[in-house]
Amino acid sequence: MIILTVKATPLKEHKQDFINAFHEIIDLVYAEEGCVEYELHTSTKNDSELFIFEKWTSKEAQENHMTTAHMVDFFKKIEPWFDTEAIMQLYNVIEEKTS
Repeated sequence: MIILTVKATPLKEHKQDFINAFHEIIDLVYAEEGCVEYELHTSTKNDSELFIFEKWTSKEAQENHMTTAHMVDFFKKIEPWFDTEAIMQLYNVIEEKTS
């Protein structure tokens, strides 16, 4: 299992555009093999900052997600809405069984 977090700050005039575009693809993403969670949140510290939380069954599933047609189109669509790069962090989840 892996978790991917993305911190992104769209230009103020495009924040709602980004939220709308995210909601347009969410069902497609959840339909992808390996998608466990895919959520968008607003920062509690900075209203302009958005936080994406993703959970995938494997690194391969997450990598495949990034190459789907809907994600390639999504990235092209949102590119002009940002003047700073998003900060992505990837975590490997170690699952321990308790007795």
